[in-house]
Amino acid sequence: LGDTLQLWRVAMTPRPAALHFGSGLSQAVISPSGEAMAVALGSGDIVERRLSDGRELRRWRWIEGVAKAVTYVNDEVLFGAAMGAPGRFLGPGTLSRSISAGHVLRRLGHFSDGRAWALDYKDVVLSVNFPDGAVGTQEVGPSPFDGSSSPSGDWAAILDNRGGVWVSEGEAWAEARRVPDAVAVDIGDDGLPLVTALPRAVCIDARCVAIPEEV
Repeated sequence: LGDTLQLWRVAMTPRPAALHFGSGLSQAVISPSGEAMAVALGSGDIVERRLSDGRELRRWRWIEGVAKAVTYVNDEVLFGAAMGAPGRFLGPGTLSRSISAGHVLRRLGHFSDGRAWALDYKDVVLSVNFPDGAVGTQEVGPSPFDGSSSPSGDWAAILDNRGGVWVSEGEAWAEARRVPDAVAVDIGDDGLPLVTALPRAVCIDARCVAIPEEV
């Protein structure tokens, strides 16, 4: 990063493996226990596989369109989004049920207390309660369009179309910084690092590094 070189030793147990799904991958998330992965696919399926051997554990499909996003509410229940259909809670087991109010969602994430947040196609930020599926709206900048939860669910970040980066620990959202032209955001377990991506740069907290044209 800039004039600093950082080295990591990557554990090789378990060894890296390729999991093939046969259609476009919209999102992949690891379960809270670290034992499974759920993916949203262009085929409209949301699939959960065991990481140790790649075995398929569960599969859901409720529309012929694209499954856009998925997140874990807990190890037994996922929250999924698909184009043209209301968001759904998936599980326990292979159960599936729509959230209230029938919102069609494009981005979603979770908090560690089991609640979820979501962005719909009307530029609204929603809070979603589990298990009743009750939906509320929250104020987050103009036209929010991307977001991410930290792996633990302790923090979430949302990006609006002015480059405003908003963060929350589960209640109100506060604008943390402004990154003009940002296209994506991610956040760490302690609220930092706060990572934003631009078309030709990556910003880690307030420090941005250009991506060489040849990359």
